[in-house]
Amino acid sequence: MNIRQSITVSDVKLRTYLSENKLMLTFCILQYGIKSIGARREFLGDKIIDFRNYSLKEFSPGIDLTEQISKRQIVHLDLLSNIFMFMEDFFGYSYNLRKPLHEFPRLIASRNDRTVKNEVDLLKRYKKSEVGQFLLFPDVTSLPIEPHEKIIVTRHLKNIRYS
Repeated sequence: MNIRQSITVSDVKLRTYLSENKLMLTFCILQYGIKSIGARREFLGDKIIDFRNYSLKEFSPGIDLTEQISKRQIVHLDLLSNIFMFMEDFFGYSYNLRKPLHEFPRLIASRNDRTVKNEVDLLKRYKKSEVGQFLLFPDVTSLPIEPHEKIIVTRHLKNIRYS
């Protein structure tokens, strides 16, 4: 089964439109991408919890301190790696979706190394107060996080907007 067969388009008008405009593969890749990014977001959430739990853990006196520090650094690097992979996905979709949609499958498959750089260069042209809108930051009150975490996120977003 290929990607086109795994995702069905039930609305006849939509299916016809996508076919006539050579957008069916684009539609399928975007549906797959949404599921993939959702799974990556969930996985990143798990990594954040691991990071938080491991960072709050006290050093054990009976275990080699160098080993404990190394493990802590690995947990931190693992989280950073996952954040960067998430950002790379976001920037790839963001950049390529501003191109003609029928070219999207080819562009997303090309793995252009300059995509992230191009997107970062675009972000640099925005005022700091506009970056949140470009990145589609949600309303902090609707985020599924603890109240004290909402305060921290709000404070950081204000720093981004007004600095």
